[in-house]
Amino acid sequence: MPVTNSIKNKRQENWFKALSQAISDTEISSSVSERKLSHEKAFIKFKEFLDQTRNHKGTIWMFGNGGSLATCMHISQDIQNRLHTRTETLSSGPLMTCVSNDIAFNHCFLTPFQQHVQPTDMLIVLSCSGESSNIINTVCHALENQIKVISLSAMKQNNKLRKMNSDLHFWVPTSSFGIAEVAHHAILHNYVETLAEGDDNMNLAEQQEAQMVLSEESFLSLA
Repeated sequence: MPVTNSIKNKRQENWFKALSQAISDTEISSSVSERKLSHEKAFIKFKEFLDQTRNHKGTIWMFGNGGSLATCMHISQDIQNRLHTRTETLSSGPLMTCVSNDIAFNHCFLTPFQQHVQPTDMLIVLSCSGESSNIINTVCHALENQIKVISLSAMKQNNKLRKMNSDLHFWVPTSSFGIAEVAHHAILHNYVETLAEGDDNMNLAEQQEAQMVLSEESFLSLA
């Protein structure tokens, strides 16, 4: 095998190992606890927040820049399709450029969010650097108005987003934007998929119970 191919393959192998390690080493914190949370406990909180929003027919707002916005758009359609919950990513180019041009870029999410967010909504934000001003401003408004916030960041351990009082925060220990983006995507995909499977199992159990009731009623009518 040529040396160049060997180097490329080794780099790819190391990249996947680094991704796996970064996901495993992700530090999860909560505004109500100083201790780090396990994925199991974080998932319980994630489900609790999402169930509250679903039960009150609220909206899950999801914001990010660049690749992070693409992740938001993907996860939001999964939430709508699998969890039957309303989502909003504010991914309209005309709206974003309008607010950025007329007001300021760091208000491109905040202004529409302020105008339409409801107390029963929740906010999920992604920022690899944890320093994006348009994300920070929106989180500030959400926290000031007691809106549940789930945030994901990477890079510096003391980034601004991580230091904010999010209800749930995931910090991925990596300096690679690619690894950070994929890790954020994987974490959210895992949580949403697990919730969807739980809903599917519950719906199946309800259908089976309803079928048993119908069968019993049919039997009694023949007796």
